[in-house]
Amino acid sequence: MKLILKKFIISNYNLSYISIVKPSINKLMKNFFYLLIITLCLWGCKKKKDDIQAIDYSCDCSKYGTNIINFSFYHPLKLYPANNDRGNWGFIDSKGNMVISPMYKETLWFSNNRARVLIDFYGFIATDGTMAVPDGYRYIGAYFSANGLVGYASDVMNWGFMDMNGKNILPFLYKDADPFHEDSAVVNYMNRFGAIDIAGNLKVPNQYMVVGTFSEGKAYAATLKGWLGYIGPNNEQIISSRFAAAGIFINGYAVVMDTVNFLYGYINGSGNYMIPPSFQDAGPFWEYLAGVKVGNKWGFVDTLGNMVIQPAFDDVLSGFCENLTGIKMGDTWGYADKTGQIVIQPQFKEIDMFYCGLAMVLFEDGYMGFIDKSGNIIWKSPILSLKNTLGTRRHIDNFRNTVTEKAILPRIHR
Repeated sequence: MKLILKKFIISNYNLSYISIVKPSINKLMKNFFYLLIITLCLWGCKKKKDDIQAIDYSCDCSKYGTNIINFSFYHPLKLYPANNDRGNWGFIDSKGNMVISPMYKETLWFSNNRARVLIDFYGFIATDGTMAVPDGYRYIGAYFSANGLVGYASDVMNWGFMDMNGKNILPFLYKDADPFHEDSAVVNYMNRFGAIDIAGNLKVPNQYMVVGTFSEGKAYAATLKGWLGYIGPNNEQIISSRFAAAGIFINGYAVVMDTVNFLYGYINGSGNYMIPPSFQDAGPFWEYLAGVKVGNKWGFVDTLGNMVIQPAFDDVLSGFCENLTGIKMGDTWGYADKTGQIVIQPQFKEIDMFYCGLAMVLFEDGYMGFIDKSGNIIWKSPILSLKNTLGTRRHIDNFRNTVTEKAILPRIHR
């Protein structure tokens, strides 16, 4: 009897446990399953959202050699200024899709993941279109440099520097200030030029009539009574002052003009002529080729002085970018490769260099747009270029005959 009772109690205990605990486990498992599904859905949605925000628009211009794009911009992006039918500006991608809404009166190119925009005043946006530096500045530099600084001015036009969040880093001390390059920025103080480092220390005293952008450890400079020579970032004289014109050092060479015949040639880092002065005009060695003018036509030489593209063009752009350069024949512009072969026939009123695979052009009908390297139209403005006085024409010519490339002194200046 006791054995039967014991079995009965145990049996009823097991039944009670099963009847009470099992449904609880099922409920927990069911809830856990639902929670897992929700978590996976949320993770998937978040991943999709993160993927959209994390689109990488960068391009590698450096594989072609030093050109004016990778020299001028830190981390160039495949984002291109474009306007709508109201003349407001945003950005398209390399496919022509508008990815940053056109809501600005003016835009410039991205550098260091920031682009200057104009609403009522100037500010900077990030790559997702959000305002990284809220607009509110009347006077501000065009581009953030590699060290994350940009010049901006007070209402009385004294210039200092801010960081990428809009915080003042260096005080308003200068009449003008160029962008930092190689950790030096040329500044104007009392109408004399010198250079500061990123801490604001005056490395080059303000004693020069002109100082160029520091490149390869050197910058051209001229005193009030002297010809152009080259100094180092601590004001050390590297190449004596003996040129009537001088350009930035690119790929180990700089274009200079002699003071006897006033012709252009090229020197190395020691100041020795590697290509004798024999050209009526000349530019830097972008991507190892330099545009030179012989008589009234332009061609290109290599770093050994060989004429690799014979002078046959009425004008050329500053040099090569992404294996192509702009050439002018008569009144229209097209593009040629490094053999001199015309790859896009002259047909445009104005052009810019190729930037991350696309080039901005002004078509014969007066509309602005972007073309690819095959000459296909990727995007075309819905309004006539000449009707937009703020944005369009300011972009065309961005990379042509830039003041940073070459300084020319008056031939009689003493």
